[in-house]
Amino acid sequence: MRTLHIAVGSSNPVKVDGVRMAMEEVKTDLPEGVDSPDIVIQAMGLAVDSEVPAQPMGDRETRQGAINRAKKAAEAFAAEQGKAPDYAVGVEGGLCEDACFDEHGVGTNTLQCMAWISIYRPAEGRWGFGRSGAFPLPPALTQLVRQGMELGEAHDLYFSTVNSKQAGGTIGMLSKGRMSRAQYMQHTMMMALVPFVSSEHFTDEAATGSGSR
Repeated sequence: MRTLHIAVGSSNPVKVDGVRMAMEEVKTDLPEGVDSPDIVIQAMGLAVDSEVPAQPMGDRETRQGAINRAKKAAEAFAAEQGKAPDYAVGVEGGLCEDACFDEHGVGTNTLQCMAWISIYRPAEGRWGFGRSGAFPLPPALTQLVRQGMELGEAHDLYFSTVNSKQAGGTIGMLSKGRMSRAQYMQHTMMMALVPFVSSEHFTDEAATGSGSR
């Protein structure tokens, strides 16, 4: 039996759960699963600074926050445990402008909610990145965010909830419970894990066409 240590750059249990659920689903297809099919996933949440604004805007800023969190999670884990984690993960939620009406003449111009996840595997220095699907914010939430409020605060104000970021989140509320925030993060984590679960297709040989098919 082998334990895979996953350092998650957040103390938010919803984010940690999303990462853990995805790792549990793919663990036998990870490089470590080839020789040790009996794997235990241990995800540790670590409070680190994203070094981006509290409400990231756009893909570049949001992904940078995820990268920073993964790097800092690896450092914090090593400082605490005396060794590098098997994987370090950064999860960052963000917003992006959607000029649908201006560009297509239908729908509305609004903000869309999305997330980026970055995964770092210290053993080989490999990175993986995944972007979630995006969904539109209601006009009232869009207005609050444009006025300078972070989405979690705007959500709690509009829906009269408390600390929604550590519960179902905005996706949970707007999907009427059909997708929780943890499931949303799990989906995004699966996208970021692609280079690790199909590592044979992400080698130098595969890139030049000389790898196995």
